[in-house]
Amino acid sequence: MQASCVLDDDTGATIPGLTMILEIKKESMLGRWQYELGLFKLVDGIKHRAYQLNSSPADKRSHNNPRETIYGSHEHIGEQKCGGDVLKVNLNTSEFKVAFEIFCSRINLSFTGELNLPL
Repeated sequence: MQASCVLDDDTGATIPGLTMILEIKKESMLGRWQYELGLFKLVDGIKHRAYQLNSSPADKRSHNNPRETIYGSHEHIGEQKCGGDVLKVNLNTSEFKVAFEIFCSRINLSFTGELNLPL
């Protein structure tokens, strides 16, 4: 399940191309959740990551690159190919709402809506 939205400030102004994307991946087994919550900017039709939080069980391989393999939750700060970082985070929650609250705090987002989750 994936949702996206445009963000606005207190005055209702938006930054063209700035998009938040939330993704909940279906569990293949009980207790094997995976959430990806990201902030992206679309430039000339190309999506550029500003920040992304990936939440998954601590023993699940969640990121693999030539430098390292990460198990469990991690965050992307910027684009890795442009020198961005991938950092392990201690976030072991299967609750999307908790992961979303942490994501919002990381990107300084005040969410005023309501999460209507089937979970």
